[in-house]
Amino acid sequence: MRNLCHLASQAWLKRLLPGQCCLLCKQPSHIPVCSYCEHDTRFFQHDGRPINLLLRPEIARHVRHAHYTGLLACGYYEWPFDTLIPRFKFNRDFRGVDSLCRWLNGPIGQYLEHQVASMRPQLLLPVPLRATGYWQRQFNQAQIVAEAIANKWHLEVGYGWAQRVAGKPQHQQNRTQRLLNLRQAFNVKPLPRVHSIAIVDDVITTGCTADALAGLLRRQHPHLHIQVWTLAVTRSPRAR
Repeated sequence: MRNLCHLASQAWLKRLLPGQCCLLCKQPSHIPVCSYCEHDTRFFQHDGRPINLLLRPEIARHVRHAHYTGLLACGYYEWPFDTLIPRFKFNRDFRGVDSLCRWLNGPIGQYLEHQVASMRPQLLLPVPLRATGYWQRQFNQAQIVAEAIANKWHLEVGYGWAQRVAGKPQHQQNRTQRLLNLRQAFNVKPLPRVHSIAIVDDVITTGCTADALAGLLRRQHPHLHIQVWTLAVTRSPRAR
């Protein structure tokens, strides 16, 4: 009887205080993602391998990176990222954003600690949404991530630096379709005088979008140092 009363009280607490439960395991927690779920998350920076993911062959082989030289991310696009990011991106559930951005600040901090000042990005450039995508969501998830990172590391965010031309959403297409869709997909405005930038996105699947934007930037600034910072990277099809 006592156990039944306890379960009933826990159920009522969850209804009254929905923010007091972990978003992932649904257990009582004073933070959106509890310490147990965070401990179970497989982060790239904890495996002792290069922070720059382009130095990892299993990632570099399937991510297009002709025009940028650095890629930082928290982990692969699997649990918990494939739960938290879609809720944020498509369901306007912002409760996990702080955890996601804090996790991304881990590899960013390690990277910046070992880089000379000239390699430190002076500007963060969030990947733009299509006009219809922004109209539906009323926010750009890449911009929210960029602003959180900028606030942590005292960096600047570039707003309105690129505009996406009408086209089909990238997440609905395969690699070949993405490459065709990205031809003439963006208009990029001239940047201020900077020597290093980071393009920010929520998920890197093939790298085609980031590489297309980096290529347009490099046409304007041939010597620009370009990195890509993202919450998660999709595994190669063979590794899934």
